[in-house]
Amino acid sequence: MIAVKDALAAGLRASPASPESLLACVDYLGYIIGRFNAQGRANVAHLLPRVATARNEEDRRIVADIAATISTTETELGLLLAAAAAFRKEPERRMPDLLKAGHRFVVYYNTVLAARKNPAQEIIGRYFDDTEYWALTDDVTPASIEAERSLFLRVTAQAPPGSGFPPREAE
Repeated sequence: MIAVKDALAAGLRASPASPESLLACVDYLGYIIGRFNAQGRANVAHLLPRVATARNEEDRRIVADIAATISTTETELGLLLAAAAAFRKEPERRMPDLLKAGHRFVVYYNTVLAARKNPAQEIIGRYFDDTEYWALTDDVTPASIEAERSLFLRVTAQAPPGSGFPPREAE
């Protein structure tokens, strides 16, 4: 995910920007961050009753912070995805909007997501044993693995120079 965010940032710096590269990055980030957000919402839903029962105010604040971050991430990702959708409908008019949304998302990612350590794993360990937790949250399927693989291969095939991905042929 970090490598794809970095590829998006490199694509935004390219002149001219490659729409294929930008859209490949946006599609991957939309998928993978969407999955992380869904898992985060499930974590919050499972944690809230246990934290309430424990009456642990610090843990309640941590869960509230996780929920707030998921919400702002969904908003920021939604703006990026909407700009990509608008670009796909009107590419001749919407490139500036896609670039602006891309820059905004990269700044958000770097200043909010990358700047914080995810406290969820620590708090989850206080309220769930590993077996129970994974039974509640494991949503990895062959289809989800293939979807991510396909999206990632598209990113690497479209990666701009300076993205950290070596040039390669599309599969």
